[in-house]
Amino acid sequence: MYKDSIWAKKLIEEQREDGGWSYFHSLSEPKKYPHTTEQALRRLEILGYTIEDKPIKKAVDYLEKCLLREWDIPDYKEKHRHWEDFVDLMLATWILRFDETNTHALKIRDKWITITQYTFKSGKYNLDDFIVICKEVFGFYEKKPLISAMSRFYNLSLLANQLDLKTENVFFDYVLNNEGGVYYVNTSKLLDTPNEFAHKNASKYLGAVEMLMKYDRQKHKLQFVKDWLLDNQIEEGKWDLGKKVKDGIYFPLSNDWRKNENRIKDCTYRVNRILKEL
Repeated sequence: MYKDSIWAKKLIEEQREDGGWSYFHSLSEPKKYPHTTEQALRRLEILGYTIEDKPIKKAVDYLEKCLLREWDIPDYKEKHRHWEDFVDLMLATWILRFDETNTHALKIRDKWITITQYTFKSGKYNLDDFIVICKEVFGFYEKKPLISAMSRFYNLSLLANQLDLKTENVFFDYVLNNEGGVYYVNTSKLLDTPNEFAHKNASKYLGAVEMLMKYDRQKHKLQFVKDWLLDNQIEEGKWDLGKKVKDGIYFPLSNDWRKNENRIKDCTYRVNRILKEL
């Protein structure tokens, strides 16, 4: 029912003819362009849209053209040599979130599988090994946070169920223990559950957990999240993350939050999906 919400209709109306929504990654002019292409895709995905829906198919075609450099994303090009590699990572991630068969995006994922398995081969994140493998894969290495950060939305999404088990164990633990959480999703260590449940930080925390749940062989490490959720029921089988989580990405799902019961319904829906996965 969320696919037919006013939120989905509004986003689809804002989609450009080429398939994108203004800037791809950077919210440079929020008053003029309220949504980036990434934000719009994440929102539509949360509302239930898939590659079978025309707006997503149109967007993925746009992303593929950008990946092939037939078109350029409209964002400001950062002045370092790894910018194009980072763009490839972003584009491939979003293409594969909707279309797991895209051969061009799969080539980018293969690069990052190689990079990750070499970087963590010692049993922990090793920057020296990361530099060595980057020189091999990209032909050079230029130190920039964009390329060297591993606990972030793109890597976590791209690599789900793609690594060998040994590397996956180490990579997953690395993400769980990262003090800054998952870059572009939340900002706190995932092993430390939020103190306040009815808060936007709790919603962001759940966003990171939802990504980790895609790692089928690692979900047993997230049972502490299940306990935290069960401890924060407002009554049997109901949860409320509060009014402040209305961020236009994860929430709202229902058309109208003027009634508390709609907000509680949306929050409960999200939590139940997580509990079912765990």
